[in-house]
Amino acid sequence: MDDVSSIKLMHYTVEFIPHEDSPDVPDKEISHHFEIKPNTTVDIPIRIIDQEDKFITSTHPLNHNDYMLFGDVSYEYTIRVYLKMEEVSSGDKETIVVEFPLYYFDVDDGCI
Repeated sequence: MDDVSSIKLMHYTVEFIPHEDSPDVPDKEISHHFEIKPNTTVDIPIRIIDQEDKFITSTHPLNHNDYMLFGDVSYEYTIRVYLKMEEVSSGDKETIVVEFPLYYFDVDDGCI
């Protein structure tokens, strides 16, 4: 029997698949060094939308200008995350894909 090895998350990519009238959003690529020990369960934090994407000066499709131009907006996406993993002892690499729905709402919160 081989010894069980840790696995490292080296990098992940977040892909936005728009539904209906939702704007296209560029993929987000994040370098991440996260080690998962054998026989453990962990939560892996995945950044979907950064605060910087919402700044009024941002050219990101989900920025503050959407609300300013159109009022309350809502968009729907399927989020596909590609987790690039590496087994520590062997160096074997594999990509794990996770998918989930994202409902994005930009509504008036009373702040300016």
